[in-house]
Amino acid sequence: MKGFGPFVTGVVVGGLAVFASLSYHFIRTKESVEIVPKLSPVFTETYVDARAFTPADWAEHKSLVVAITRANKLEKIVGGQVGDQMQDAVQGFVNQFGGPQTGQAPTNPQR
Repeated sequence: MKGFGPFVTGVVVGGLAVFASLSYHFIRTKESVEIVPKLSPVFTETYVDARAFTPADWAEHKSLVVAITRANKLEKIVGGQVGDQMQDAVQGFVNQFGGPQTGQAPTNPQR
């Protein structure tokens, strides 16, 4: 029974890693690593190094931009890297995906 403790520890650590990778985006910025909840539980875009992202790069990661916007971290993550043109494009992505506008709380249209 010597190997049972390390096995259980491995299962717990592995389970937590899978949960984190399905639930959160880990975005590396120039200043830090930001954690943003994912919109859906998928393994894509779990870790994104956005230190050198251009507006074209952000355009390729539309669902990530929407998740950042919904977490109210758009200015912190994207704001320092791009100008007003990108802010308009980001707002277009958010509107396309049916999310709230930048800085507004989500609304429930079924009420």
